[in-house]
Amino acid sequence: MSIRNSIADNIVTVLQNATDPQFVFVSRAPIDPGQLSNAQYPCVYVETLDETREDDTMGVASSTTQRQSILNVGVNCYVRTSIEMMDVTRNNVIERVEEVLDADRTRGGVAWDTQLTTVSVENDVESTIGLVKLNIQVLYKYTTGEA
Repeated sequence: MSIRNSIADNIVTVLQNATDPQFVFVSRAPIDPGQLSNAQYPCVYVETLDETREDDTMGVASSTTQRQSILNVGVNCYVRTSIEMMDVTRNNVIERVEEVLDADRTRGGVAWDTQLTTVSVENDVESTIGLVKLNIQVLYKYTTGEA
């Protein structure tokens, strides 16, 4: 399995085990909030996005190269609540995601660091459905041919 997939799978597992709030549905497949029942909220869609790679060392052994990568992972969190509680509910989800990801910044030992770098709120889903898009940056190193 690629390191990218290992990182995404780790994030999915960590979010599935989160509590307060507990994510009812966590997926690597896109979520259509219009197709979900009220019982499936809050839910999360995790996807690997763009990545920046660069050489860390060259010619380590047998013409291999150690590379460093910064992988962006999108964590899209959907919540369903009243209009009056929407901001509070979204803020609780943001805090919970950051806390559970910070518990092991190595993503199970395959990464060097994990950081929540961007929070984006979308208000145009539906009046009682909120979407928070989180960008998670994961720094990892690999040897060419192993990523």
